[in-house]
Order: sequence, then structure tokens, then C-alpha cells
Amino acid sequence: MHLLRQKDFVAGLVFLAIGGGTLVIGRSYRLGTASEMGPGYFPMLLAVALMALGLVLAVKAWRDTAGEEIEPLHLRVLFFPTLAIVLFGLMLERLGIVISLAALLGVGVFASRETRLKEVPFLIVAAVIFCVAVFVYGVELPIEVWPK
Repeated sequence: MHLLRQKDFVAGLVFLAIGGGTLVIGRSYRLGTASEMGPGYFPMLLAVALMALGLVLAVKAWRDTAGEEIEPLHLRVLFFPTLAIVLFGLMLERLGIVISLAALLGVGVFASRETRLKEVPFLIVAAVIFCVAVFVYGVELPIEVWPK
């Protein structure tokens, strides 16, 4: 049988896998009852709901006759955002939010071929000003602004 709604079918399988993995990881947590919830109660509920959604998506995609094929995977879309987030996490404590956020955005923009490099410095400046204002001065998170 040829699946015409491959995107929905694969998404359903991914939801099932994530929900199942969450159940396996959280099996050692105490569930408790609805009135006295333990640490594993809410994650278990979310995992079951995600698995139910995945099952509905997969079955519906299996039965439908119209749909679109899955596009080929572009590695740059996975690589650059992941690299940007890892760099941000590694740099934040030592180099402060200004340099870390600039690196996050400077690397992350390469995920898209449609990025206009002339606009990136303006994006970085605006994001840095916003994040410093909100997180450092507004919420008063203990984040260094510049390197120590």
C-alpha cells in the first residue's frame, strides 16, 4: 500500500515514539492519584495524549487517499540551528548574553538560503537590546551582560 499522506503518517509515528519514550523514561517516577499527583503523573498524561494524537494522525493518514510526498531532508536546516543553540549554551556563562546572542543569531541565520546578510546585523542589535532589557533589567535574571 502506497501512503499518499506521508507527512502526516511520519508525524504520527514520531508522536508515538516520543510519547512511548516519555513513558519508558518516566516509569520510575511515582504517579500518585488525581487528587495527590506524584512527579510522574503529568508527564504520563502528556505522553498518553501525545501517543493518542500520533495514533489518530497515523491511522487517518493511512486511510486518506490524497496528500503530498515528503520533501528531501536538507541538513543545513538541522545543522545550523542546532549548532547555534549549542554555542549559545556553551558561551552564555563565560561571554555574557550580548556575545552569546550575537553568535546564536549569526550562526542560526545560515539555516535558510533566503537570509539577506545585510539585515542580520540589525536583527542582532535589536535582539540583544530587547533581551538585555527584558531578561537582565526587566526580569532581573542573574545573567552576565559582557564577559567576566
